[in-house]
Amino acid sequence: MNKVQLIHRLQQMECNAIIHMKEEVQEVKEVQEVKEAQEVQEVKEVKEVKEVKEVKEVKEVQEVKEVKDDSKEQYMSSQGLKDADAHAEDAHAVDALTHVVHTFRQCFTLDILTEMVAKMTAMKQQGDGCGLSGGILVDMFITNYLSSKMDNFTINHRGESDCKIGDHPLSIKKITGKSTIALDWSKNGAQSKPRDRWNTDMMIINLRTETWRKHTPPLPAGIYFVSRIYCKEHITLSSNNKTNSLIKSDSLYTILQESIMQERVILFPTDIPVVTFDILRAFC
Repeated sequence: MNKVQLIHRLQQMECNAIIHMKEEVQEVKEVQEVKEAQEVQEVKEVKEVKEVKEVKEVKEVQEVKEVKDDSKEQYMSSQGLKDADAHAEDAHAVDALTHVVHTFRQCFTLDILTEMVAKMTAMKQQGDGCGLSGGILVDMFITNYLSSKMDNFTINHRGESDCKIGDHPLSIKKITGKSTIALDWSKNGAQSKPRDRWNTDMMIINLRTETWRKHTPPLPAGIYFVSRIYCKEHITLSSNNKTNSLIKSDSLYTILQESIMQERVILFPTDIPVVTFDILRAFC
């Protein structure tokens, strides 16, 4: 092989090497492109999965929100019905108390009221040292006297109730002018279960006309009918060493004034005859 042939041979080998290198580079490039395409595809798939997941989560949140909205709507509707029922029940209770007052006015004429007040006054005026016994006698007299004058009056000692006028329960309280009263005279410990209060309307019999507050007119003697609905909304009970259901004099004054404003009071006559009470012969 001469020199020319050798040079030609070398040139051909160099060309082959370049071609082979180009082919390898192309292969590497193709492999890289495939790899990049796979990575892009994987990214797309991950992104699609993420988007699907996000859409699913959004849908789940919407479904939960819809369920909550439905539940809230149902609750509001139910609460609205409960509130409506409560208002209707309160209105019925007030109407029932108004009917009781009307029944009393029909039964207790001026003559009957005069007799009732005269006898209660006689029992209260037993002399020094007889205040407690006189008060007990008046309490006994009230229920017996009401029972004798009203056909639909019945004794009913249940919960806060002392009697019933028809089907309407009443708690009877007696005061002599400015006073404090209690729903019941029982003292429960701090650990005892709280009791539901203001379950019964009250009939408060005030035996004395008296000024309770300065610069206000005297609160007249009479029979006051008190709405439990009003008391539950406006009166806060207090306590002392004898009871957890104390109604202080300021609160009691507010209650009685409300009865006057609502025309649920029967005033006692002021012209009262003097009668004498004897424990053996009763009245003479």
